[in-house]
Amino acid sequence: MSNTEIKTSLRRYLDHIYTDYTAWMSRGPANSERRDIMIADFVESLSFKMGSKYVKVVQKGAVHSFIVNTQDDPKFAFGDILKAASYSAPARNFARGNIFDETYSASWTGA
Repeated sequence: MSNTEIKTSLRRYLDHIYTDYTAWMSRGPANSERRDIMIADFVESLSFKMGSKYVKVVQKGAVHSFIVNTQDDPKFAFGDILKAASYSAPARNFARGNIFDETYSASWTGA
């Protein structure tokens, strides 16, 4: 798997999170100017940090989720989405989906 393919799948995952946040925000008051500011702020703060074992998905300094970034994990497949247990470690109980087959149940609040 190339670095470009990984980053493309990660961006699709971030787009999924952004879309979920936008849908959630549309249920609120009709003040579109304030809503647009909040959506733009959310999008600007959403990013990922590549690591040797995991990719950390971060939003405003808080960890949203972790993505398995190694082929050598005995329990999880490359690209599996894991819930955050802490800022520096994922919850290793079960995967919440995989970024490559886009079968994930992640919302804007977390994996």
